[in-house]
Amino acid sequence: MTGLNHALTGISIAIVVKRPELAVPLAFLSHFILDMTPHSLMDIASKKTFRGYLIVEAITMVTVTIVAMLLFPDQWFLIGLCAVLAFLPDMLWPFYHNGSLREKRFFRPFYLFHQKIQWSETKRGFVFEGLYGAVLIIFLLSSGAHPII
Repeated sequence: MTGLNHALTGISIAIVVKRPELAVPLAFLSHFILDMTPHSLMDIASKKTFRGYLIVEAITMVTVTIVAMLLFPDQWFLIGLCAVLAFLPDMLWPFYHNGSLREKRFFRPFYLFHQKIQWSETKRGFVFEGLYGAVLIIFLLSSGAHPII
């Protein structure tokens, strides 16, 4: 699942649930639920191209999160926290791939679990991800936010 869809899910959970004691663990758990769904395969041959993609996605995730925080100022902290927690497990992938965490006692089972649940990564997974992201964006735009501007 793209980082943007993970972040959008975390934001949506924060807005709907509103209770931090429920929203925070749900946002983190949502990451693994989404990784079990069909999603896109990042089959980018060039490291430079992949790095560029990651930069664009990171800028987009931060921008969307800040916009949501501005649209829902009474929930700004929960929105930011849930967006980060929904994406957090993917921040570990670079450490898995370079080997620095892959063999660590605590992280090895986590890595194997995280890798195993992603059973359906395909190039056509972008269709599902695009539809899912569009639904979340429509939900957020129609959720009764009152712009502060």
